[in-house]
Amino acid sequence: TMPWWDDIWLNEAFATWLAYETVGRRDRAYGSELAFTDRRFDAMSADSLAAARRIRQPIESNHDIRNAFDAITYSKGAAVLGMFERFIGRDAFRAGLSRYLQRFRFGSATSDDFLSALEDPKQQGGKPLAPAFKTFLDQPGVPFFDVTPLCKEGGKEPAKLRVRQERYLPTGSPASKAGLWQVPFCVRYGVRGDAGTTRDRAQCTLVTKAEEEVVLLGSAGCPAWVHPNGGGDGYYRFALASAGYEGLRAVASTLSAPERIAVADSLKAGFDAGRLDTKDVVHAASWLAASPEGHVATHSMWIFELSLIHI
Repeated sequence: TMPWWDDIWLNEAFATWLAYETVGRRDRAYGSELAFTDRRFDAMSADSLAAARRIRQPIESNHDIRNAFDAITYSKGAAVLGMFERFIGRDAFRAGLSRYLQRFRFGSATSDDFLSALEDPKQQGGKPLAPAFKTFLDQPGVPFFDVTPLCKEGGKEPAKLRVRQERYLPTGSPASKAGLWQVPFCVRYGVRGDAGTTRDRAQCTLVTKAEEEVVLLGSAGCPAWVHPNGGGDGYYRFALASAGYEGLRAVASTLSAPERIAVADSLKAGFDAGRLDTKDVVHAASWLAASPEGHVATHSMWIFELSLIHI
């Protein structure tokens, strides 16, 4: 039980996240993974508005209580829980939940108590958690990453990604783009091998600054392709140059459905923010719309509307 309404998000977000987790582990045929992916990106749409509120909203009157039950509480809260579960690992997350439930059984507890129980160096290798988690709890908005590869074709040095973050806002929004999150930035990429072969690599890094360089481990020269939201679990949006989307097109069949939905969302977000040209967005429509999953095709429908306008 929460001591006050400002922490009610934890009850509701946790129930939402656990429902999808439980159904997904029972039988993947129910499609809970894609349904949860839909909720994540739907929450980002609401969270991109200038009037978006934070997850842990101060409750100062009875009117504020009703506002605490919306997509930010349920869907964004659940998505952030899922993102950090992946970052610290399922076993560490489960152990933290056990500590939390044991410490506060038959009592009240706050969000800080929950984060303290999760943040056990013995369980998660000392990864910081509470400060990073709070950057999503205590400010509104969606982190937006401009991702640029830093590499030399045929070079010997490991490739890097320059990532710059700000608050995502569509063109014309009156809100400020100022904002800084500590984000579990998970990336998948193709490492070039001999005879034109490539192999997949994946890694997660906690990005804490407005601009950072992320080293792609195990790479030399330029990666064959880069997906800045590997797994599709990250609660953030990203923008690539047109060549970056072409690289993803070439490996579309190897990307999971959540990863393809993340690409579709990235294209729309980049276009709405004035970062991508119409022709680049329309060019990406075919391979996304050809996905066998209805969820992926649905997220790509707006591109077809744009292509008709462009024609």
